[in-house]
Amino acid sequence: MKPYFEKENIKLYQCDNLELLKELPDNYIKVIYIDPPFSVGRDFKTKDGQFAFSDKYTLEELIDYLRPRIEQIYRVLREDGSFYIHGDNNYIHNLKVECDKIFGFNNYKGDIIWYRYNKIPDKTKKLFFKMHDTILHYTKSDTYTFNAIVENTGEIIKRKKMKKNNGKITTINEYIEYEKQILLTRSVIENIPDICIGNSKEITGYPTQKPVKLIERLIIASSNENDIIADFFMGSCSTGEASLKLNRKFIGCDIGDIACKISKERLIKILK
Repeated sequence: MKPYFEKENIKLYQCDNLELLKELPDNYIKVIYIDPPFSVGRDFKTKDGQFAFSDKYTLEELIDYLRPRIEQIYRVLREDGSFYIHGDNNYIHNLKVECDKIFGFNNYKGDIIWYRYNKIPDKTKKLFFKMHDTILHYTKSDTYTFNAIVENTGEIIKRKKMKKNNGKITTINEYIEYEKQILLTRSVIENIPDICIGNSKEITGYPTQKPVKLIERLIIASSNENDIIADFFMGSCSTGEASLKLNRKFIGCDIGDIACKISKERLIKILK
């Protein structure tokens, strides 16, 4: 299948993602991230009113739609690769059951909770207000790549040294100093806001756009430079931007006209 846009390390396709997936070779892609419809029962438009995509699936219809695509994702994923699927509480638990069947329960590596902290709580609803999305993480084997990510804080810690004495840990009257670090590869991501609320410079106008920093974290953790990253529900191409900035190759696919237009323009700007 011929890409509608191809340059350097980028291939963008406008088609049914199942058709593209069936043409890709086995064990080919290092990281696959997808942000498919959530079964919310409505159409989505861009900020200027253009139709983006429809999400009027029932839960059963959405699972039936995604199942063959996830089966193909399993086939094209490398043995050392990772698959991330982004969802919310509308269907993520049902989807996990399907992913467990396809990838195997032992290859489920856990939930990642993205705390979208700039959402405004609605006190009128008779429920615990939803403040997060869930990202499921799967692999094909135990040989998958994983790079722990730490961030320096600039804060200097001074404390007494410790040693083992008769099997017990005790302190001694000597001090060490070190810079405090934060582990970013944790199961709760709470320092990356939802860019669709506010005035982020990153906003493309596409609904359901996800922040590049969120995708970057997954890519850094699960791949190395020059690996192939793919997103088969490309949307506004946050995954593509993250891949290029991290010196990875990118394959993107979306069936929507506006998604492909925004994605192409976005990546051309980055290449310049």
